[in-house]
Amino acid sequence: PIYRKRMVHHEAGHFLAAHLLGYPIRNYQANAVKNAVEFYPLRDDDVGLTKASLMGFDASSVTKSMEQRVDEKKELWRKEQMQDRPYFSKGGQGEDALVAQSVFRKDKNYTDNDFLKVQTSTMISPENDVSRSWPYRGFDHATIDKLSVVSVAGVCSEILSFGNAEGGFADLAQFRQLCANAEPEMTEKDIENRIRYSIGFTMGQLRRHLGVLDELVEAMEGGASVEECVLVEAME
Repeated sequence: PIYRKRMVHHEAGHFLAAHLLGYPIRNYQANAVKNAVEFYPLRDDDVGLTKASLMGFDASSVTKSMEQRVDEKKELWRKEQMQDRPYFSKGGQGEDALVAQSVFRKDKNYTDNDFLKVQTSTMISPENDVSRSWPYRGFDHATIDKLSVVSVAGVCSEILSFGNAEGGFADLAQFRQLCANAEPEMTEKDIENRIRYSIGFTMGQLRRHLGVLDELVEAMEGGASVEECVLVEAME
């Protein structure tokens, strides 16, 4: 039925626009129960492993983070250096034992503990600073620009395929909620300008990839998985 085709074209627009912008897609649905394209969090570690596996790499070989590997190399180097020194000398394997049993050892200052100190924003690395991400802070305008493209992509896909759009109200309502959490704050005029620009930009991008959009619609109508849909786009 035509309504079913509209739903698929609508969600295919969201899917393609999000993929072009680099957003990792978790799942999609285009049926009478639910119409949505769902995304992974950008910092979800499992996403990287899944992508590596889909590209043919051994996912088990990338389970360790770069920080873990660096720490392991440092620890291995330290042990190698300790083996070349006298056991109880400074830097030797028995240095800690000597200090612990020595009557000249210095008393440990238990108050000098990083865990007990109140951390300020200057002491926390950016990737661990929750105040830098939503909901502790607003969406930056660069993120809003990308999300605006994804939001209107469904409507643009319908327009390209049927000449008009019947869906999109929920998309724009959700986008306005995102804009309400923008930082710096956005005025109503700013939001309207974002929507106008994103429609023009997205129409251009979908026209440029119209062949891929048609193939993606066909794949989604057949119930293709996310991986199969991404493969369709990659074979452009």
